[in-house]
Amino acid sequence: MNKDRLLRWVTISSLFLVPFNIKKFFLLLTKNETWFPLEFSSIFLYFSEIIILILFLFLLFKKRKEILQTSMLVWPTLLFFLLSALSILVSDTHILSLFFCLHLLVSIFFFISIATAISLRIISIRDAMKVLAVSSLLQAEIAILQFINQGSIGLRFFGEETISLLSRNIARIDVFGSTFIRSYGTFPHPNILGGFLVLGVVAWIYLFSLPSKQHGIFHRSLSIIGLFVVLVGLLFSFSRSAWIAAAIALVSCVVVLFKNKLKHAAREIVLMSMIFAVVLFGVFGWMVFSRGEIKNDSAVNERVVYVNIALDMIADYPFGVGFGNGMVRAEQEGRYDSYGLTNKATHQPVHNIYLLITQEIGVVGIIVFLFSILTLLFYKKRKIHTPDTLFVYIMIVSLLFVGFFDHYLITINSGRLMFFLVLGIMAGLLQKNEEKSL
Repeated sequence: MNKDRLLRWVTISSLFLVPFNIKKFFLLLTKNETWFPLEFSSIFLYFSEIIILILFLFLLFKKRKEILQTSMLVWPTLLFFLLSALSILVSDTHILSLFFCLHLLVSIFFFISIATAISLRIISIRDAMKVLAVSSLLQAEIAILQFINQGSIGLRFFGEETISLLSRNIARIDVFGSTFIRSYGTFPHPNILGGFLVLGVVAWIYLFSLPSKQHGIFHRSLSIIGLFVVLVGLLFSFSRSAWIAAAIALVSCVVVLFKNKLKHAAREIVLMSMIFAVVLFGVFGWMVFSRGEIKNDSAVNERVVYVNIALDMIADYPFGVGFGNGMVRAEQEGRYDSYGLTNKATHQPVHNIYLLITQEIGVVGIIVFLFSILTLLFYKKRKIHTPDTLFVYIMIVSLLFVGFFDHYLITINSGRLMFFLVLGIMAGLLQKNEEKSL
């Protein structure tokens, strides 16, 4: 196997491994607060990060000039990392902030690597969509089996959480007096599974609507089956924000197809969506509508408290409290208790990445973060009116929407990697399109 072929397969492997929460625990960093969720308070070595580092180093030695060019394009993201690192100075638990920064750095390496790989045609946008589609299909199948089994299905080696109705702090829903476990896939939480499956929905629609010349009816039929299975898996995540994001993404995809003179494909997507909706709501509507009730939902009420705590801390600490230290500082100052959350199991970060970044990295941090995103979405020399870039645009906007209702795009490894993955795909397409225009 020559080096170019090896580089291609390492890149594809890094994409495929994003959902697999394979990790090795090393050290608890908040020894005085053993109740803290391990994801927010411990040192882990993730297998996916090892592969990403191998990919980045491979590219750095083989394509150094191109890596530097990509880094110049994404300089606002590098500035955001610098501010995150500087926030260590104001943190209470310095080592916790340090390791959060290191994980962020690996995610940025992933961002740069994927952008470079696409701009150099090591992989194509179609390759990336295929990997996302297949990976999301696998996660959906795992999710379906978990829901049927109402527990784990023996994939712990691949990162599956140990889940059962008897497990503590497991995500579940109550429907008309019955309790059901929400599906996790191989993610640490169902909401992250839901976010990833939203990307899968877009990827399958892309493959169905824009088939390559050698792909015919058979491959389009596979795309229909894949899309349906992913939607079933998405349903079993019972992630409300992901449901809404998927609906927005679906409508956006149809609009993109219509505007790009692919009206036949758009009509087919609309027809399929209507059929899928009738089938899924006909079978599971009673669960969906129950999940949609938020008036007396304790989880929603707790999230309102997290928002209030974050706003209070932003007012008190405009320069932030240190990356990864939001929960630590809030707990030390008794802010959860002051809002009536005396059960420590309910203490979590604010479920909003924009408030979270402002709370931990400061007002300047959120300004730079938003600037880095807008730099990609509104790049001055972009050609985003091609279907390829518009589909990736939909993925990014879908995740940014989810970011208003959850924190995992910043705090959890698999969530962070999926976020920087789609940013990397967009950056790579922008570079490639700019080269074509020269």
